Amino acid sequence: MVVGARTGRNVRIPLIRKPAKLVLNWLANYLTNSKIPDLNSGLRAFRRGVVAQYFPILPDQFSWTTTITLAMHCDHYAVDYVPIDYRKREGKSKIVPWDAGSFLVLILRTAMLFRPIRIFLPIVGLFLLYGLAKTGIDLSHQPNISASAQLAFLSALLILLIGMLGDAIAMRGRLNPTAVVGVARDDLVVTETQSRRADSASEAHKS
Repeated sequence: MVVGARTGRNVRIPLIRKPAKLVLNWLANYLTNSKIPDLNSGLRAFRRGVVAQYFPILPDQFSWTTTITLAMHCDHYAVDYVPIDYRKREGKSKIVPWDAGSFLVLILRTAMLFRPIRIFLPIVGLFLLYGLAKTGIDLSHQPNISASAQLAFLSALLILLIGMLGDAIAMRGRLNPTAVVGVARDDLVVTETQSRRADSASEAHKS
């Protein structure tokens, strides 16, 4: 996919949108482990067959461009960005400041479908950091570890296991259990039909 990234000299982003845009772009870069200069540019060219597989997860409102960008990066498709300029907008944008929350939920939802472990790991780190700090404070005053420190370590372990389970489910969901390496889909259907006929003939012969 080729995306027109709005990073040219004449691009003017409203000051009120810059903080939210920076945070959302940073989050998208972290979750996909990629550098995304423009997350939701509408100017893009792609193969229809590649994008069609993501139709079931596309939002019915906005922003399908964000979902497609995240999904293709997570699935390691080739995504190239070409700097472009665009003229000053005539009229008012339909996007309002509080739409940043909707974009945030959209990014997290897409990440949960493709890279859930990258959402859970920072939470695990926070619990571990708190547990270690609380343990150090406890041992400096008494030779016992407090219940809150133990709860933090236990929570970190449980969240890590949940994240690993979610990552395994996300990976398994992207694999086609009926796929045969080197066999086209039509050939696979024929092979399955022949297999069923062979099973039916075998059962009839036994009877």
